Amino acid sequence: MRLTESKKLKMQLVAAAAMFVVSVIAVAAATLAWFINNNTVEGTTSTISASSDDTVLQIVQGLTPDHGSSSTVVAVEGHRITPSSTDDVTNWYIPKQWVDSLSRVQTYKKLNFSTRDDSGVYDGSYTEGGKTYYAYNVKTFTLYTIRETGSADVYLDADAVGGAIVVNRIVDGVQTPVTDKVAACLRVGIAIDGELKLVYAPAEPTGHGNDVHSINNSINGWTVVKDETSTKLATYNHISGNNIDDWAINRYPGQKYYDPATAGNNIIAENVDYNGTKLQVYIWMEGTDSACTGANISGDDSEYSVSIRLAGLAK
Repeated sequence: MRLTESKKLKMQLVAAAAMFVVSVIAVAAATLAWFINNNTVEGTTSTISASSDDTVLQIVQGLTPDHGSSSTVVAVEGHRITPSSTDDVTNWYIPKQWVDSLSRVQTYKKLNFSTRDDSGVYDGSYTEGGKTYYAYNVKTFTLYTIRETGSADVYLDADAVGGAIVVNRIVDGVQTPVTDKVAACLRVGIAIDGELKLVYAPAEPTGHGNDVHSINNSINGWTVVKDETSTKLATYNHISGNNIDDWAINRYPGQKYYDPATAGNNIIAENVDYNGTKLQVYIWMEGTDSACTGANISGDDSEYSVSIRLAGLAK
């Protein structure tokens, strides 16, 4: 009995990392804001892959834990995405009506999705003018623990090389920090069992974009569409850049184990166990962000890498 309890205490200090890597190819030939036409600024999510070691936290694509494996590496194809807006990854909007030559949007259209992916989640596809577009890219994974671990809480890994969430531009195989507008308006949403827990932006959103309602009501920063005729400040939890302390955990100095004393006030996922917890990663370009314009990236075909590193702390 004492030996078992000792093992349990040791397990409380053991943690593993799960990393998600997303590549986005941005193709933007337009010089006006995204509101002109849904395909003036668009990108292609070429791959989404996930990997983890098997000390505590494991990961697999889809809805079923794979307890016969240890480390996993998953790579799946993505698709093109066009700018959209959401506050909960359930209700999504695109612009419907513009009011002047400056392309300020006046009204929005709520999207009604009908196609689901293999995990049963709406894939974000919709039809406009006889063409199919995607409001976002979403992939479903399952986080789970090894049997001996019991359950674990999941945080952002504060000690990840380069940062827990990193968006880079890739040029000739070399990754550099983002500087262009498409990457600046990217959003990375993390949902647990369908609930949006956290949204990340490479840079802190500023300005009100090209939106009549936001301009008239001085709505700035983390802005989203509220309904068909108005915008609002985002209500979801959000972070930008390296400001991740409230959601992160650090390792013990010089060790691979995580220190519970450094855990942030917020948890990505609680009580992840042997049966698994559904994790979804959403990628979209937030159209209400003032950076969502093709003005500075005309003719630029760029590839972006987006990585998320999560740390599991056994309880």
